[in-house]
Amino acid sequence: MAKAGKHISPFEQSFMFHMIRDFFLLLVLVATVEMSIRYALVRYDFTNKEQGRVDQAAQQLANDVKSIMLNSGGPLAARTIYPILNRNYEDLGLSIAVVPSAVTVESMKESFKIDIKGLQPDWKGRPPGFEALESDDDNHQLFKENI
Repeated sequence: MAKAGKHISPFEQSFMFHMIRDFFLLLVLVATVEMSIRYALVRYDFTNKEQGRVDQAAQQLANDVKSIMLNSGGPLAARTIYPILNRNYEDLGLSIAVVPSAVTVESMKESFKIDIKGLQPDWKGRPPGFEALESDDDNHQLFKENI
């Protein structure tokens, strides 16, 4: 008795090979197009919306620091709050600095016998790509990005 076996013709074998190959090539092509579109959208959002996000974060930081200094115990409360602010803004990918004025430093030395430093900047002078702006008071240094 002869054993019955399936015989696949060369055409069927070639056809299956081409279909599988074409499927994977199409899959790679679709994935590449999708990733390219996503990359373009991320770049577009970064280009158009990042400055607004940074401005909003800077305004929020300024409001937080003013609130701390006016309502929450001033420089003594700032010793515990500033590291939290720094960590929160680092999580957002932003570097911040809060440097106390000379008047604040002298006042804290006289009143509490401590030398305060605030949050010192990680950069030297001004941040790269930024120019110094005129500040409305001596307590804060403002920077504007050069675009």
